[in-house]
Amino acid sequence: MSPQKFPIYPLQLQLFKTKAKQLASYIQDMSGCIRLSNFQKNDLLSKALGYKGHSDLVQSTKSRKLADKNVPLYLFSDEHINKQISSVICSELANIDTKVITKAVNKMVENELREKEGKVSRPYRYKKSTLSIKYVSEELQIKIFKLLYENFGIVIAALWDIGIRHGLRTSELLNIKINHIHKDDQNRTILTLYKQDYTLYNQKDSYQQILLLDKDLNIIKQLVDSNPNLVFLFELDKINHTPLKRSQLSYALKKVGNILNFHVTPQSMRHTYRHRLFSYDINTLLETKPHSIMDKYFFRHYTYKNTEQYLNYSKS
Repeated sequence: MSPQKFPIYPLQLQLFKTKAKQLASYIQDMSGCIRLSNFQKNDLLSKALGYKGHSDLVQSTKSRKLADKNVPLYLFSDEHINKQISSVICSELANIDTKVITKAVNKMVENELREKEGKVSRPYRYKKSTLSIKYVSEELQIKIFKLLYENFGIVIAALWDIGIRHGLRTSELLNIKINHIHKDDQNRTILTLYKQDYTLYNQKDSYQQILLLDKDLNIIKQLVDSNPNLVFLFELDKINHTPLKRSQLSYALKKVGNILNFHVTPQSMRHTYRHRLFSYDINTLLETKPHSIMDKYFFRHYTYKNTEQYLNYSKS
């Protein structure tokens, strides 16, 4: 009973010839008593794969043309095919010691295993390794702020600083206007985010308000000092008063991330804030983030809720 044919596809024919030549070369070098023509090399491996010869193999590839996906050709690293190749070649080359043939086939196995390993690692071989962590540590937060300030100015640095402190969406941050910041009846500075501006809140909430602390006010003062005619809180265009673009923020963070060997994106600000929810004192968080996001990301994990310190500024 002839061995089952191993499927070879049209785009694999050149790889097949290369492997046939390499196998024959190993057998020749190890035995020292046989020389095969190119036709014989191809024919030998074709028979080992279950075909009548190389011409039969080439003819069979035509019927597989539509299914050809140009995938790598691995013959010897398959244990079943490996044994079939060794058995057939031993019978075809009866004058060669079977140990020599087995050794040559094993050499081909080693080559294919290295080839497979190279295929997996090649995309990352020359790529600079970067840490990909969703949240940013306090030490890195400071480093990123300083690098953003030094390389891109106060606007992007301030956006980063406020973003990691309040966990707002990038779209919310970019659309904050200077007139959204005001005093409440207790003389506290409040940032109001309106539903009609963002359409990101629950239907029952027309707006949400965030208490700004001294750190926020200091950074906002620097922004106003650098551009007294601000319309949007974060704007680079002082003439047309257009807000900072997300692509500009992403570019700046990417450049800073490359310097620090750390993968950082606009979404890192929100992830960092969420991480802080479970790391910092609950009372501090309740004072600095008194709106529905606390319910969504914090109280679904913790049942404790101090109603005296939980300040709900959302209005229907």
